[in-house]
Parts: sequence; C-alpha cells; structure tokens
Amino acid sequence: MTAYGLRAYRGALVVPVRDAAGDLHGLQFIGVGGTKRFLKGAAVQGHYCLIGEARSDGQGTVCITEGFATGSSVHAATGHPVAVAFHAGNLAAVARAIRDRYPKADILLCADDDRDTPGNPGLTHARQAALAVGGRLAIPEFEPERPVGASDFNDLHRHRGLSEVLTAVQAATVPGAGSTGAEERSGNPEVDWPDPEPLTEPLDPLPYPVDALPPQLRDAVLEAQAFVQAPVALVACSALAVLSVAAQGLVNVRRDRHLVGPVSLYLLAVADSGDRKTTCDGIFGPALRHWESGQLVAMASELASHDAALSAFEAKKAGILEAIKHKRRRSQDTAKEEDELDALAREAPRPIVVPRLLYADATPEALAHALATGWPSAGVLSAEAGAVLGSHGMAQDTILRYLALLNVMWEGGEFLVDRRSKPSFQLRHRRLTFGLMAQPDAMRGFMDRAGTLPRGTGFIARFLIAWPASTQGTRAYRPAPAAMPAVERHGRRITELLDAPLSTDAHGGLTPMVLDFSPAAHAAWVRLHDRIEKELGVGGVYCAVRDVAAKAAENVARMAALFHVLEHGPVGMIGVEHVLGAEQVVCWHLHEARRLLAELDTPPALAAAVRLDTWLLHEARTTADPRIPTTRIYQYGPACVRDSRELKAALATLTERARARPQTQGRRRYVVVSPALLGA
Repeated sequence: MTAYGLRAYRGALVVPVRDAAGDLHGLQFIGVGGTKRFLKGAAVQGHYCLIGEARSDGQGTVCITEGFATGSSVHAATGHPVAVAFHAGNLAAVARAIRDRYPKADILLCADDDRDTPGNPGLTHARQAALAVGGRLAIPEFEPERPVGASDFNDLHRHRGLSEVLTAVQAATVPGAGSTGAEERSGNPEVDWPDPEPLTEPLDPLPYPVDALPPQLRDAVLEAQAFVQAPVALVACSALAVLSVAAQGLVNVRRDRHLVGPVSLYLLAVADSGDRKTTCDGIFGPALRHWESGQLVAMASELASHDAALSAFEAKKAGILEAIKHKRRRSQDTAKEEDELDALAREAPRPIVVPRLLYADATPEALAHALATGWPSAGVLSAEAGAVLGSHGMAQDTILRYLALLNVMWEGGEFLVDRRSKPSFQLRHRRLTFGLMAQPDAMRGFMDRAGTLPRGTGFIARFLIAWPASTQGTRAYRPAPAAMPAVERHGRRITELLDAPLSTDAHGGLTPMVLDFSPAAHAAWVRLHDRIEKELGVGGVYCAVRDVAAKAAENVARMAALFHVLEHGPVGMIGVEHVLGAEQVVCWHLHEARRLLAELDTPPALAAAVRLDTWLLHEARTTADPRIPTTRIYQYGPACVRDSRELKAALATLTERARARPQTQGRRRYVVVSPALLGA
C-alpha cells in the first residue's frame, strides 16, 4: 500500500478525515496489522480522504472506495483521484459531497464485494450510493478462483495485479434502479452491517487490587462490599478516606532528606446514581461521627463551665465599657476603668477547641477559619459531591481561591486569609482529607464550569480517582447481616487512632511524628518513582495525565504511611510490604484517572454516545436480544439520552460508526446493536 504523503505515528499510518473544503474533522490510524481506529471526536459522516487531485473544472472521473488501502490500489491502477469514505455506511454521504463539489464529474463507486457477509453490505451500499448521484458501479472480479476472504480492489491488486484492477474499474456500469432488490437495506438486524468502529480509544477498567490492602482493612472492605454489593472500589475509597482522617494528624512521611510531608489523601470516586454511594459512606463514616459526638459529651461539663465564665467575663466587660462611656459623656477621667479593662482582658477565658472532624459543604473561608481556629485535622467527606463541587465555594468568582486553599492544604503549607470586616488569620500546620463521591454528570458540570482551572492549578492531580463499573442489575436482595465483625474491628482501630493525643505547638498547629521508610521500602519507592517518571514523556503511558502521574509517587508514600499507622501506630519504620501494597492501589487509581479524564475531555455529544453505547451493549448481553425498545432507553438508559433530541443525536453517532441503529416495526421503535459487537 502506497502512503501518498501520509504520515506515520507510533508505527501507524495517519489518514486525515476532511470535508470537501479540505477542513480537518478527524484522524484514522491504521496499524501494521491492519487494525483501524479513529481519534476520539472524529466526525466521519460525509467526510473523506482524497488520494490524488480532482480536476479544477469539476470534470473527469472521481472514484470512491471504503478503505484507504483499496483507494490506494484504485489510484495506482487508474490515476483517478479517489475519495476514501472509511466505511460502507458513509459511501452515499461521500458520493453526495463529491457530486456537490464536482457536479460534472463521472463518479465511480468501487465496491467491496462482501459476498460472504449476509446482505453483502459493501456492494449494497456502493450500489445505493451510485444510484443516489447518477454514478457508476465497479465490482472486483476474482473468477475463476476467488481467494478465501478476498473482497475488495486491494485484494484484487495483491492476488491478480494492477492490470486486473484497471480492467474491473473500466468495466464499471450504471446500476439498474430495480436491481437492488433484497440487497437493499432491509433493517434486518442480522444482515447489512459494516464493521463497527470504535467511538474512542479503548481503555478497559482493571479490577480493584483489594488484596493489596492491609489485612484488617481488606477484610472490612470485603465484608462491607458483600452486603452493600456496590463496586468494591467505592467501598475501599470510603474506608481509605476515614483512615486518612483518623491518622493524618499523627504522622508525616519522609520520602527523602528534605522531602517531608503530610499523609492526607484526596479521593474522588465517580459513580452513577443508585450505586449506593451513601450506603458505603454510612458503613465506615460512623467511626468518625461517634468519636466526634463522644468527645462533645465528654467535654459537656468543661464547656458549660467555660460558657459560664465567658458570660461573666462579657458582663464585666460590658459594665466597664458602660462606665467608660458614662464618664466620657461628662468629660471625666477614665484611666481607672481602662486599667480594669486591660486587666480583665488578660483574664479572658481561653477558648476550648471542640473536636470537629467532618465537613460536607463549606465555603473556602468558612472551612479555612474552622481549621485555623478549631480542631486542626478534618475531612471533607460527601457521598453526594455535587453539593461540594456545585456549592457557592465552587462558583466561578471563588473557585480559584478555593482550589488554591485545597492545594495548599494537601501540601501542608501555609495559607493567609485577609478579611475586611473581620480579623484576618493564617492556616499553618493543619491537615485535611477529601473523600468525595460524585455522579458523572456532576463531575462533567464542574469541569465545564471551572474550565482549565482544575487541571491547570493541579487540583485534580492530587486526587486518587476511581470510576468503577456499576454493579446495578446484579445485586440480588441480601438481608442485613446480624453483625459485621471485620467492619466493627476496623472501626475500633479507627477510634484508637483518634484517641491518640495530637502533638501541637503554641498556636494549635500540628507537630506530627515523622515516619521514615526502611532501606528496602525506600528502594522500592525509588523504583516506582523512576518507572512512572519514564512514562511521563511524549508517547509514554501517562503522557495525557502527566499532572496526575507526577503526584503518584507521593501518594504512594502517603498511603504506605497510613497502612503502617493502621497496623503499627505512629512508631517505627514503614516496611516494604506497605510500599508495594500502596503502589498497587495508587497505580490502579492512576489507570482510572486515564479513563475518567479521557471521558471528561471528550465532547459532550460524543460522551453521550459512548455512555449510550456502553449501556446498550450491557442491555443486549443481559437480555440476549440485540433489539432494545426505545421506551426502555428513556426509562432506564443513561440520563444524558433520556431526552428525545439527545437520544437522536447519540444514535446518529452510533449509526455512523456502525455500532447500533434505530429500527421501526409497526408502531414499535427499537435500537438494534451490531451483531459483531455481541459476538454474532
């Protein structure tokens, strides 16, 4: 096959997808083995790749083929310009585009003869395209001995030579209008399907590495998941967020001599409505909530005494201030009262810090003030993160300030908040965990609203992202267990960590112990760091998510420290087993980040088609029926296509890529999935 000026990328031939004006609408990649895929977002319908140049006067012959290799053979044999349509279903649209561009041209459809495929889609679509524009039809002739699998002009070129290609093209005829008969599109789901094309570059999900978790945490996650039947990754993310809140105030982790930082985690799980996000949060979260409420009860007497002392102080202060006002109105000396006020100020009751661990929705200023003046370790945990990502704090005018605050909190740095009407304050040596679960639409809405800020500021890069496949449709009823001993045992351990006193400075800031790696653990961490770094460059596995991948090694160190504290407390050195376990979990999250961010970078219309495609395939396999009623799509399908216009647009994309198409029988409407996608 001649490349005709095309370029190669990573061993694949790159074919441009252009319109009649020459504007680029996408790229097709043809691998060494003949595999074909389109760049995500490519718009193919009515667009083509032109081999050679058509005559400027609009006359002469223009050939149209399905594939580039076929077009290359036809152009080499005839010298005619060839428009490559990429698939049979696009032949008619390309033929009409060529006719509009070159109204006087002799348009010649060079068909693929798919005689071994029911309905012969190549010949059927080529005949219809020729009829639509008054063109001619050429069919490759292999007789008397047709090689197995041979169907197009490229096959004819390879088996019989260019002279036979030229002979077959010169024998092109105008197809009779009545000759389409049974070969015309019948709507039968068993026939007339071109090869389906991918919607995006495929990246399959991987199973969550639950065995990499420390035994106690692993057992609790598996026990909870067996009852909840949510994706195991959702359960694990809930458990890790709770562990991070409980342990983050106790230790820092040292990665190298001058690389000491927090162990706090930022976790983001994206899951559909109905995936039991709230239930997952409700299994592990109570350990934090019960400790919070228990501390409040234990401090009740102290708080009551403080309130009484504060009331007495305020009353004395009010009396002195009133005396000062009274004397000043009479121009009397107030030195005595001012001395009393100064002495009283030195006797003011010191504020009591009440432990508060959990926040769900707070403005950046409120969250920063609570951490600066209150308990120095907390978590923003929410099973409905739309309330956080869509809050006032994430509005366009405040989002940059909020993201800057959260980035500084992850780093364990300092953050100054200047206020006009209230005292300013500074955040120092505080710790914050983020544990969010969001629906895909809420996540996309946040990313669309925030624009480039989440990626540009490094906010998303700090998160461990999960986008697990839904378990809905597989969850048979299970009665609530009488007890969950592994979960209860884990909850008691979380309480023990919370009960451990926090080391603080004179300003209430944390001064945690520093955990070091054992020599073997540090060597394992360095190997991970270097392996990921090699994949950040152009062409590397993590090139598209280098912002996230660049934080992976640090997240491994944080998670390994948390695993160590869970098992051994805030003492000793981090072992190699915890580094290797954390590596498996963090690398799984890194793979998930590649999947999710590719989805979020996909244009909304194509993203809707991708989600509909996934749902249709699951539905067809579950019911063993390639036909899905449109009423069922409106009722149970993805939310993004439950509007008729949105469904129509998504279906147009799936039809163009030969993955599914609408069908009508009487008054009933269906969507039929390509048999090739179902293994038929």
